[in-house]
Parts: sequence; C-alpha cells; structure tokens
Amino acid sequence: MKLQTNHLIVSSALFIAGLAMLSSCKEENSGGPTIFYSDIVTCHLNDDESVYFEQILRDDKGSIILHPDEPVVNDEIQENQRILLQYIVNGTPNDSLYNITATYISSIRYDTIAHAPADSIASYPNDLVRINALWRTGGYINFDISLEYYYRTHKLDLFYNPEQTATDTLDVILRHDRNDDLQGYWTQAFASFYIPEVLQPDYKAIRIHANTPNEPIGYTVIKLRD
Repeated sequence: MKLQTNHLIVSSALFIAGLAMLSSCKEENSGGPTIFYSDIVTCHLNDDESVYFEQILRDDKGSIILHPDEPVVNDEIQENQRILLQYIVNGTPNDSLYNITATYISSIRYDTIAHAPADSIASYPNDLVRINALWRTGGYINFDISLEYYYRTHKLDLFYNPEQTATDTLDVILRHDRNDDLQGYWTQAFASFYIPEVLQPDYKAIRIHANTPNEPIGYTVIKLRD
C-alpha cells in the first residue's frame, strides 16, 4: 500500500506548523521500544514518482540513502527538496543504505543562500530568532530555531555578506521576517540553506550573524575545517 502524504505543506516561506503525519499506525514491538529517528534530509524521485531520501552526514562525511519499504508518494514533493523526516530503521543497515518506514514528514524553509547588496540586506526585516542548534552537512547549513509565532506565516532568509571581513571566514546574515505577527509563543522550526562557498577550502569557518537574544555578540561560528 502506498502512503499518501497529501498534507505536506510546500512553500518558499517558513511555515510554523505541526508535523504532517504519514501514518497513524501504532508500532508494536515485543522486543523493546521502537526507536524513531529525525533528520533533515533531501528528497529524490524514482521513475514512478515515489520518493526516497538522502541523509547527508555531518561535515564532509558523505551521505546514506534512506529507502522506504512502503512507497511514499506526493505530487508536491520536488527533486532535491529538503524536509524534516521522522523514520524507523528496518533490519540491519549497511554503510550506504537504510531500509526505513517513514512515519512523519514536515516541510521546512530550504533555499540557496542569496547574494544581495549591503543596502538591500539592511532594509530587510530583522526580527528576533533564537538559534537552538546549527550544523553543517556537506554544502548545507541547517538551523534548529525558535520563533515567536501566533498565526501568520513567517519567513527566513540567509544572505551572503558582501562585506567579508576575513579571507578564511565566510560571513553570512540570517534575517527573520515575522510578517507583523501578533505576540505569541516561541515555536520550534527548521531550515536548511545550500551554501556552495562552504565547500571552498580557503574558508576555515562560517560566521552566522543574526538578531538573537541568546547570543549577545550577535553571531555564531561553525568551524568548517582545520
């Protein structure tokens, strides 16, 4: 039976929404608790339009394929789309392929870093964002963030800083537009941006500038390589 994922939200904006459920079946495991994994992954389409997933490993450690045992089909999923996937690993995985059961997927904000003039970036909304975690997977920088959300669609963008301050450090600017949303609750969300510059060996670190209450110096640094 093919799993239908008709409730997946696909948009260029960042939606603060619950996870879209793929399957509501309860897992019964007499041998012990079922272990669920959650990762930001890349979607790929088979010839029959079903989806399999690529988990790009941290830093430069390659990737593995997550192959659903039950086909996942959704006309809105695009090739190379980044999503948040929850899944169960079936059987014994090998180094490059895991057979999985996909249990939940959620759309996330994903894009390629934008290049814009400094005056244009300065005019972009710069609302508060809490950065819970940052990590790199190949050419992607992934964000686990919290935004004060009530009901309106928020947007998140990442810009290449045209005023680079160091030859070995890549400066990028994270901007959050809350779209005049009402005061609400801090809500977790995820984003993933492709930054081809991080693959250039001249850069040893990436510095992410953001308007964040939990980092008083105004930026966070990720080491890229020695």
